[in-house]
Amino acid sequence: MYNTMIPGVRASHWYNGFPPVGQRGFTADRVSRMMGFATVRQLRVKKGTWSLSSYSCRIYVCISYLIRYILSKYTHFVDLCEPSKIMDGVVDKCNVKYGMGVEDIGDYGIGWTILNETNNGQSEYTYKTAVELDGYPFWAVHNVYSGGGYVFPLKGSIQEMQQRAIELREDGWIDEYTRAIFIEFTVYNPQVNLFGITTYVFEALDSSGLFPMFRIEPVNLLSYYTSAMLFQLACEFIFAIFIIFFIVKEVRNFRLKGCRNYFIRFWTWVELLIIVLSICATVIYYYRLLETNRLLKKFKETHGNGYMKFQYIGYWNELLMNIIGWLVFLATLKFLKLLRFNKKMSLLACTLKYAFKPLCMFGLMFSIVFLAFVQFFYYLYFVTLNDFHTFIHAAETCLQMILGRFNFFAMKNASLVLGPIIFFIYVVSVGYILINMFLTILSDAFTSVREDVNQQSNDYEIVDFIIER
Repeated sequence: MYNTMIPGVRASHWYNGFPPVGQRGFTADRVSRMMGFATVRQLRVKKGTWSLSSYSCRIYVCISYLIRYILSKYTHFVDLCEPSKIMDGVVDKCNVKYGMGVEDIGDYGIGWTILNETNNGQSEYTYKTAVELDGYPFWAVHNVYSGGGYVFPLKGSIQEMQQRAIELREDGWIDEYTRAIFIEFTVYNPQVNLFGITTYVFEALDSSGLFPMFRIEPVNLLSYYTSAMLFQLACEFIFAIFIIFFIVKEVRNFRLKGCRNYFIRFWTWVELLIIVLSICATVIYYYRLLETNRLLKKFKETHGNGYMKFQYIGYWNELLMNIIGWLVFLATLKFLKLLRFNKKMSLLACTLKYAFKPLCMFGLMFSIVFLAFVQFFYYLYFVTLNDFHTFIHAAETCLQMILGRFNFFAMKNASLVLGPIIFFIYVVSVGYILINMFLTILSDAFTSVREDVNQQSNDYEIVDFIIER
């Protein structure tokens, strides 16, 4: 924080000692403008709080601790977080993992002391709600964290921020009850016309240790302020016209064919998904535009010095990109329908249809073997390698290993003996044996279909099809 983060959010003096005139609000790279100011936010758990996940999940244990929780909450009968008597003299207090139900939302004095007349506290020890911070839940590696917390704003000169960071460190602003530390800011780079919504997270588990992760979302929120504005508006207008046309067309088909005959076709569902996703994408696109204008108006009113958070826009932008991805996939799938006039594409479709049952059997066998290796790699490396820290990441990494993308030396260093052995077995069994079985099934089906002319599609040629229609 002292040596890297704080000097990085402010443009410092030039190499000759001259002040950065005209670069107020820019970061250390001198090309990115800070939107408002950066913040350091921490989330805490209450002292002496009981968490159900800290104990065994046997029924009688859960019921007994639930009774203790009720008694403690309403009668102050017993402290819910007590170290075992066996550990007396070694551990004098206990802690729990983070949960929104046990999050500390109280206001404190300096050093997390009780507020009184002489110790009225400071803003860093005052809880800010998610509404005040314009924040939303964040899904990190180990937990989902709320949008509120205790905030240290990175405002002022570099020297002032560094001095404040030293004071907070000496006062114990981060202690054993801290469960997550967020560093959040957004910058705008005019040279590439992109916003960078940045979030750094340091998760502090109840078993000690910090686990860092980061999320940087480059977003184009000012697409109309370019030389291609007219072309973009024209494309959006044509897109809207096409969507209206397809809606009218599908309503007409529904009336002609009836409910049962209409929904039984596969391409009907493709058309409906395209229409629904297109409408959703249009609504999200213009809602994101309204939210961007709201924040830019605030930026103008405060001359770039006010608090503003782009995380909400980043969430909607991510959802919009996912919808666009599905739209492109469905549109490409729909385009394949036009290629049915080509005999080679017809031959490919017949090959897949002929090999459907063998491929299903192969898929079942491949899933069992692949998931077994994924589980083994996960338990072997989830502590030491970031590529295997979750089961999903382990599955993605194993798929990349089939394609030849892997870091063998990192796996070898993490497990000197067992790692290379399992890696060799995985490459041989999956990369060679199973993949070649898949290719053999397709090759056999292709040979059978090509020899049997009757199984090939006999659609019209495209010119004959147009004349027929």
